Amino acid sequence: RQNSMYIVLTRAPNSALAIRNLGVQLFPGRLNYFLDAYRQATSSSNYSYLFIDLHPSSDPTLRLRTNIFKDKDSEDSYNSLPIIFLPKNSSN
Repeated sequence: RQNSMYIVLTRAPNSALAIRNLGVQLFPGRLNYFLDAYRQATSSSNYSYLFIDLHPSSDPTLRLRTNIFKDKDSEDSYNSLPIIFLPKNSSN
């Protein structure tokens, strides 16, 4: 994980502690923001995910995302739009 620029998390109830520890490392002081984004991103289907962008040149507001790939099988284009998770207080 230390050399990773991108991390994809899927729903894994047996890995709750590891996901929490990752949140503490990546978002110190904003753990609830990370955990809320994870819960929302992974609750929609069996194949949902949270995409974490750690690339140094990436926009910090795009760190946590889901639905980054267009779903060509989806009849509803709204459900295939990317979702970006922002902290409630963006000054942090």
